[in-house]
Amino acid sequence: MNPFELEALKNHPKEGPVYMVNLVKYREKSLDGDGSGRDAYNRYAAVVSPMLETLGAVVIWMGSVDHLALHGGGRYRLGRGAARLLPEPRHVHRDGDE
Repeated sequence: MNPFELEALKNHPKEGPVYMVNLVKYREKSLDGDGSGRDAYNRYAAVVSPMLETLGAVVIWMGSVDHLALHGGGRYRLGRGAARLLPEPRHVHRDGDE
């Protein structure tokens, strides 16, 4: 999280949950030479998880992602309407499309 985002989060006027997504790309070999990058991250998570729990943080999901769709900006309040976008051919990227 960059300093701007951290400051915005600290000064946000509304109370409530904050959801964070950490996208991690693992090294083939960890920098400390003790296994893979995934192994190193698991060691890190084992230390950090109890610290997060004392702050009331909860890990909702952790796992591998085969396909990812990201959007770099904008906010959408489509609710159930978002599901109607998915079957539309113009919203689907096919292999070979640019």
